[in-house]
Amino acid sequence: MTALPPPTPAADAARRTLFLAWLTRGLLGVAGLLFVGHAVAFAPQLAKLPGQFDFTVYARAGRALAAGTPLYDVGFNGCPYVYPPAFAAMFRFCALMPMRVASWIWLSIDLACLGVSLRLLLPFGRFSTRSRAAAAALLIALSPPVLRTLALGQINLVLLLLLSLALALSKRPRPSVATESLVGALLGVAVMIKVYPAVYALALANGRRHRALMAMGTTLVALGLFGVAFGGGWENTRLYVFQILPNMSARLGDMRVYPENQSLAAVLARSFRLHDFELSYRGDAISRRVSPYRQSPQIARIGTLAGAVLIGIGTFVAVRRHRRRGNEREGFAADCAVLTAAVLLVSPVVWDHYYVMLAIPALIVWGNASPRSSALRLGVAGVALFVGAQSFWAVPLAIHPSPVVTMLGFTAVTLMWGAALGLCAGAPVKKSRGIQLVVNRAVETRGEGNGLAVAPSRVTSATT
Repeated sequence: MTALPPPTPAADAARRTLFLAWLTRGLLGVAGLLFVGHAVAFAPQLAKLPGQFDFTVYARAGRALAAGTPLYDVGFNGCPYVYPPAFAAMFRFCALMPMRVASWIWLSIDLACLGVSLRLLLPFGRFSTRSRAAAAALLIALSPPVLRTLALGQINLVLLLLLSLALALSKRPRPSVATESLVGALLGVAVMIKVYPAVYALALANGRRHRALMAMGTTLVALGLFGVAFGGGWENTRLYVFQILPNMSARLGDMRVYPENQSLAAVLARSFRLHDFELSYRGDAISRRVSPYRQSPQIARIGTLAGAVLIGIGTFVAVRRHRRRGNEREGFAADCAVLTAAVLLVSPVVWDHYYVMLAIPALIVWGNASPRSSALRLGVAGVALFVGAQSFWAVPLAIHPSPVVTMLGFTAVTLMWGAALGLCAGAPVKKSRGIQLVVNRAVETRGEGNGLAVAPSRVTSATT
């Protein structure tokens, strides 16, 4: 009997790649089931469209400007208006038509933004076939953050479109002055809507894209003046800059610690302070008391500050290190991936529907993960799994009230941040002929359905 040859490093690497590919597929399959389950459970709310909660706040702000009433007295069901005057001025059209007509218009805008964003972002995933790209698009479109954004009428999909356009334009090898100015202007509009896209200025500065930075600043100034002219004058702008913006999270009151807020501050507040939550479980309204690991709000505050500093330092170091590796156009996308994940960790308020923005780092990491770094794609699959689990947070909280079951979304973003750091910090991979030959033999004997798709120039995982 002929003895089998001893395993070689190339064969071990190929087997590891196959295993990670199948494991990634399995996690994505479970995440897909969670997404579909959430869509079915969420169907009654989707059937009520276009009765969006957050859009009602935007529309009331626009009507307040048209009527000359105080802008920052506007709210709906305890949710105050906390956006800049320029944003409210964009919703003056709501005063010209019935609310239901305006809601249908806004829903149409949201759906259009989603479609165009997917068209712009999917090339970053570098999928080997159209069917896999279509599966990724369907997974994102059915994700709980997207469905909740549509139901609420939130602004997330408009932000996603602005950032997707900026990323797509930045892929051009030799962008013109007009292109760089447009990238900066898009990011400036995004910062006006929600402050956190300001972190993308670090990616621009890291790539020495001074024209885009100047255009970003100029756009913010222009929008500020637009807010003064059409948003109720200097008084509203002064209120926003000196009162609303510095105290934005405080205006939300006890809503800040609700389990749908998955920021670092909220997770630690729930972990070190006693809270009672009202939730719906099996059609009934119930109350659950979540006991902290230790009753110490001071630990939560110190931990929030320390965690934010560590995340900021880790992100900055990764971005700077990635800049030194060259390839500035690819580097900008990777910088945006890690910055997006970081800001979704440290922002004071991160509602789980903000996770629409995770499509950006997820596709960038997926498309840039090499065969040797299949663990990065496994991390992306883990992100999808925890995002799906976050949509069912009320179930584990009703069964076993504990701080750990109120941090599922935070875990997803932490995984995304780690994967993006790995992408920024990883060294360039040299192709191995040994791995290529072993993988080719595996595909020949087992077929493409075994988890690998081999192209002449590279080996890519076939996990969607």
